Amino acid sequence: MDLDLSAAGLPSTVPAKLPPAFESAGTEASEPPKTAGETTELKLAEFPHTCSIYVPATRTPGESLAALLWLAAPSDSKPGDTIREWQKSCDQTGLVLIVPTPKDADHWERADAEYLHRLLERVISQYKIDPHRVVIGGRGNAGSIAWPLAFAGREFVRGIAAVGAPLPRQTKVPPNDPAQRLAVFAALSSKKDAAAAMTQGLKKVADAGYNVTTITTSTTTGQLSDAEREELARWIDSLDRF
Repeated sequence: MDLDLSAAGLPSTVPAKLPPAFESAGTEASEPPKTAGETTELKLAEFPHTCSIYVPATRTPGESLAALLWLAAPSDSKPGDTIREWQKSCDQTGLVLIVPTPKDADHWERADAEYLHRLLERVISQYKIDPHRVVIGGRGNAGSIAWPLAFAGREFVRGIAAVGAPLPRQTKVPPNDPAQRLAVFAALSSKKDAAAAMTQGLKKVADAGYNVTTITTSTTTGQLSDAEREELARWIDSLDRF
């Protein structure tokens, strides 16, 4: 059979609904698992940093999970608060949430890059993480370091979730590589001046060939609402599409 095929770009929209993350007879996709997940502490012996991890309860043993490394400053929110905000979405989509804390500052620095990469590699190997659904994200200035981290770790990172976190000006954007696919989810502030700062960097990323999905947050603070957080979780869940 002879077929003519035309290549097309991946859609930049987020699916309104996805099949359940875990197959279970009689369970609706909107229902979280009845068994609660588990919050644990993960400490890498060679680094002074601390980290909290939320692992959702899976319905079927052996099911692969997605992973989100979430970067936030201690002044933004405590790890426990962040986990509580994300718990429902994590349970629905099978998402492991990784919330590290800077060692002795209220922000992340480039010097922390080695720790964050080693941390993500440890979680990927320790839990059964789907290699197509590994994301680094964060909000505001603390989340901006997600950009250079993801570009430097394209051998295992597949997504960037930037919530009011503009691309740092000094960050070099490498051309997109189909063999190391990397997508971007950008949540813009409803404030025009703050959104403009992100839009300029997003154009640079899109021009380099990356798939960019954008939403505008409903809050003036730039924080995600529950519905927007669930939308981001669905976006992560859909990264394994082809």
